[in-house]
Amino acid sequence: MSEREFPHLFSPITIGSVTLQNRLVFLPHGALYAGDDGLPNERHAYYFEERARGGVGLIILESMVTNSDGGYMRLINAFDQRAIPGFRRIAERVHEHGAKVLGQLLHLGNQAVSSVTLLPMVAPSAVADPTLGEVPKEMDEDDLRRVVDGHVQSARNLKEAGFDGVELKAGHDGILRQFLSPYSNKRTDHYGGSAENRVRYILEALAAIRSEVGENFLIGVRLCMDEFLNGGYGLEEAKEFARLIEAGGQVDYFSSDLGIWSSFHMVVAPMVVPPGYANYATSALKETVEVPVISFGRINDPGQAEKILADGIADLIGMARELICDPDFANKARDGQTDDIRHCIACNQFCIARACSGFPISCIYNPAAGFEQELGGETLRKAARIKKVIVVGGGPAGLEAARVAALRGHLVTLYEKEAELGGQVLTLAKVPTRQEFGEMIRWLSRQVYKLGVRVHLCTEISKELIQREQPDVAIVATGAQPEEPSFPGGHLPHVVQVEDLLSRPLPPVKNVVVADCGAGTMRCWSTALYLAEQGMQVTIVTPLGQVGQDLDPPNFLALYPALMKYGVTCYTQSKLTAVESEAVVIANLFSEREIRLERVDLVVLTWFRRSRNELVRELKGCVPGLYAVGDCVAPRNAGLAVREAHLVARSL
Repeated sequence: MSEREFPHLFSPITIGSVTLQNRLVFLPHGALYAGDDGLPNERHAYYFEERARGGVGLIILESMVTNSDGGYMRLINAFDQRAIPGFRRIAERVHEHGAKVLGQLLHLGNQAVSSVTLLPMVAPSAVADPTLGEVPKEMDEDDLRRVVDGHVQSARNLKEAGFDGVELKAGHDGILRQFLSPYSNKRTDHYGGSAENRVRYILEALAAIRSEVGENFLIGVRLCMDEFLNGGYGLEEAKEFARLIEAGGQVDYFSSDLGIWSSFHMVVAPMVVPPGYANYATSALKETVEVPVISFGRINDPGQAEKILADGIADLIGMARELICDPDFANKARDGQTDDIRHCIACNQFCIARACSGFPISCIYNPAAGFEQELGGETLRKAARIKKVIVVGGGPAGLEAARVAALRGHLVTLYEKEAELGGQVLTLAKVPTRQEFGEMIRWLSRQVYKLGVRVHLCTEISKELIQREQPDVAIVATGAQPEEPSFPGGHLPHVVQVEDLLSRPLPPVKNVVVADCGAGTMRCWSTALYLAEQGMQVTIVTPLGQVGQDLDPPNFLALYPALMKYGVTCYTQSKLTAVESEAVVIANLFSEREIRLERVDLVVLTWFRRSRNELVRELKGCVPGLYAVGDCVAPRNAGLAVREAHLVARSL
């Protein structure tokens, strides 16, 4: 594969007065890299430059706040003139690599967080967002004027900094979409009622910005095509909004979007939602307007992107998580290195989950994401002295350690006791709704073999073997194993750990209890759903206050309704206290009231794990350089294990 294989993807396109080198767009998203001052900083500059260096045609900066009462933690305050130097630094670095750069403008309206802004929320009407539940102030004339002025000031700042344009957000969040929605807009003046009235405020904002910035500055609109909300608007009305906005004569392009926060699984879809799920909405938008349209929706493969363009579904390909995962996606696709593309698996663990918790984003298997200044592609150099490195364990941590050590030029040998690489992630990938975790292992394995790492499978490592090999460095990544249950009946034959259940054919049973130790995690919830899908009657027992409490919103919104659909019974704030031959006993954590569940055929434990660190202790003093990484240090998620392994291998 090469650029010739993707002729549409790598053809230039002119939008307004701006020509892009290709059709790839880094979509706006909340990276949450700003500090308390709300200003763009070096972290932003390195982050966006890395994607520009990777070959994309257009970068649209994250949702940036237009007014002090319309924000969220760690977002950039685009209205603040002090942001101009930081914006200028970003624009210069992006332009240096041939890409263009826009900034998305946002006022969150009834989705703002007053506990963050310390100001009252304002919105078209005094209607709470269905997720947040806080009632805002209905905007008066001063508020209407002030919010438009904030958009204008923000656009002015970006133009002064050398940006190529702005994008107004009427997407899954924001006050502009709230004006469009009959759910949130109950006004009786000329901003409410008919579609023409509800679109009026966007048209006024567009006209005010155009008057300020002139014709040679792009203005786009990101438009939610369906709110998936009772009382909200759907696809047909969204098409009417698009027609009216385009007829206003100020918009240069549209960017497709779907859903709102209460349907967040349609915004940043988890892996249970298929790639390209939003194509129907993008196609509808494309058929409605004459200006170029940007797609979105789990597009993570150049062949998939090429087909969207070739089929006329969109004019440009929007990606966010895929380019977080692999900033070099464009260059790899152009240069025929498609096998080297690190595909986003839509796990959401280090991007969306962190953002929804107010933390800066990264990626489960690209630990450089968000840390480009220290870990970006330009920083990984050959070691001054080549070392002989042994890696013990072929899970994500071991594979990442081997990969990075080999990239630095070391002579690397990896030992894995099982017949295949992947560790516990490979086991989890056997659940149908988690299969894409297998792509993480496939990519890491391909890179390890491509870099010439010697891999020994079915090999139990020992202190004697390592002493015989005489390495300069041993990196132990032996993972963790489930704790043995301590409750009565925990060793009965029909009590199994989830890892054992998934590594063999499912038993022909009817009634299953899936018991969570309190760590929650997708291991428990996805296994319960998998068993329910096989026709089993499933009961979940968890100490958490809610099943899926530990999940990011998109995964929760996709998973919990599915559990309910299959009739899964849930006992929350409860623990398993005993197992008998055909029954289990559970107890409420607070009342201590016990419940006996009868006719139980199988008990599946998603239990605490214990580090396998015996080899680390044995090797102390036997190897010049000894490191432990991943779960053998402390049981955690795969992203933390990969990050730790990456840092250790870089240090060699």
